[in-house]
Amino acid sequence: MAEWQGEIEGNLTLEQIDAAVDNVEAGGGEFLRSTVATPQAKPTNVAVFKRLPPGQRPKEFILSRQSDAAPQNATKIWSGVMLVEGRMTAVVAYRET
Repeated sequence: MAEWQGEIEGNLTLEQIDAAVDNVEAGGGEFLRSTVATPQAKPTNVAVFKRLPPGQRPKEFILSRQSDAAPQNATKIWSGVMLVEGRMTAVVAYRET
């Protein structure tokens, strides 16, 4: 399936970023990874999503700080740095199993 990128503002809280990913996934995408970039001279998170077949939705997405304990019944799918509330933050993305 095709991949595409979407910007997620860097001033959002971790919970707001998680909700933004959930919204994209509700529309047929699946989060793959994210980088911090400056596409218009303003740092932002650039997330990469995979387009899923119609009617398919990935398991629940969970985003947490790297310093937090891993959630139970979840598998790590990605880790890296994202802008959270304007600060570079080490984060981990999980999927419920």
